Amino acid sequence: MLGQSEGISVGIIRETLFRQRRTLLEKEISLRNYYVKVRAYKTIDGKQYYGTYSSVKRIKVK
Repeated sequence: MLGQSEGISVGIIRETLFRQRRTLLEKEISLRNYYVKVRAYKTIDGKQYYGTYSSVKRIKVK
């Protein structure tokens, strides 16, 4: 689906449990582990259709 998508939805958190959140402020980023997942979306007739989320990946910000 990613090849035909219009964009992606990204989830970024500091804990292992995801909460819905739209942005991550730059001042919150420090030496921490974050967990990221993404999914593609496409808009058809004004309605957004989302793909499934990817597996959760851990990243470390230095």
